[in-house]
Amino acid sequence: IGHPEFETKVTFLQLLLLALLIYPAGKLWGLTGVAIVVVFQTLATLPVALYLILPKIGIKSFDFLKVAGIPFSISCIMTAAVYGIQSRLPFNFLTLVLEGSLGLLIYFGLTRIFHRSLFLDFAYIKNRVWKRTP
Repeated sequence: IGHPEFETKVTFLQLLLLALLIYPAGKLWGLTGVAIVVVFQTLATLPVALYLILPKIGIKSFDFLKVAGIPFSISCIMTAAVYGIQSRLPFNFLTLVLEGSLGLLIYFGLTRIFHRSLFLDFAYIKNRVWKRTP
C-alpha cells in the first residue's frame, strides 16, 4: 500500500510479542501454548493493520468484518469442537482422524450454510479492491 515503514513497525511488534510470550506459554501449556501465542500476536496487530489498509483500498470496516467475520466464527466453532474431543479422548491415530474429520465436517458444513451470503460479500469486496488497483 505504499507504506513500508508501517509494515516494518507491525512486523516488529509481532516479533516483540512472540519473543516475550512464546517461552512462558510453551513452558506452561506446551505446544498448545505456543500455538495460542502465534495466533494472539497476529490477532493483536491485525486491528492496526486493518485501520490503515482498509481506507487506502476504499473498503468500509463493516463490509470487511461482514466478509471476514463468518469464516472467523466458523473457525472458532470448529476449534472449540476439536479441542473438546482432544481434551476428552486419549491421543492416538484414531482420535487424530476423528478430530480432523470433525473439523472438516464442521467447517465445510457451516460454510455451506452461509455460502450464498458469504460469496456475495466476497464478490463485493473483490470488485471494490479491483476498482482501486492501478
